[in-house]
Amino acid sequence: MALFSPAAAAMESFKGYNINILGDKFRSLEIIVNRDGEPNINIGLLFEGQVGTFKELPRAKELITEQDYLKLLQ
Repeated sequence: MALFSPAAAAMESFKGYNINILGDKFRSLEIIVNRDGEPNINIGLLFEGQVGTFKELPRAKELITEQDYLKLLQ
C-alpha cells in the first residue's frame, strides 16, 4: 500500500478529484499488490491531520459540484 498527497506535488487535480478545493486534506491510498484481488486500486481519502484520521471519499465521478466538496470539508 502507498499514500500520496497530490497537494504536496502542486497538482490541481488527481484521478478526478479537485485538489484545488480539497488541498492538503486529500490523500490517495493505492493498493499496489493484492494477493487475492485486483492490484493498482486507488481510493480517495479525506485526511484530518489534527486528529490523525482518514475518511473514505465518494468516487471522484460521484462528486459533482464544488458544494459537494465543501460539505465534505465541514
